[in-house]
Amino acid sequence: MFEGCKRSRAAAGGAVLGLLVATGCGGDEEAGPAEVSRFVGTWDITEGSAMANCGGLDVDQTLVGEVIEVQAAGGGLVADVRGCPLELTVGGGVAMARTGQTCNTTFVVSGLTTPIVLTVTSATFSVDGENGALVQSGTATATSVVQATCQFEAQATGKRRPPG
Repeated sequence: MFEGCKRSRAAAGGAVLGLLVATGCGGDEEAGPAEVSRFVGTWDITEGSAMANCGGLDVDQTLVGEVIEVQAAGGGLVADVRGCPLELTVGGGVAMARTGQTCNTTFVVSGLTTPIVLTVTSATFSVDGENGALVQSGTATATSVVQATCQFEAQATGKRRPPG
């Protein structure tokens, strides 16, 4: 397992990805390698979007066509979309993000690519065979010309690519 449930993770670059619905550190028991391996792979998002509600300015960005890379790491997982990693623990058949993780990414707002810092308040990734579902919520803080902190939600479903 990763150490320190409230550890923050920052990453340069990236784009929006939403993962996941639970808070905390995952299950009470550490997942075995077989359970962790269910989540590992390259996932193509086939449906989904990221939405930020900024009190009058709502931003909705599609996630269709994005790729999620999920790798085993330290008894848990790291899920990465375009340079925006999220550490997950596995327990009870679900991968969950610890709250407070952050990463740097971008949103397109009125045609302008805007730097954003995402902070996770809840996230889950569930897998059923070769299908995955991700839901994430938190805050998105614009850090350039437009400065605002917005409520953020993302939902995505996808399929795991065959190995090779």
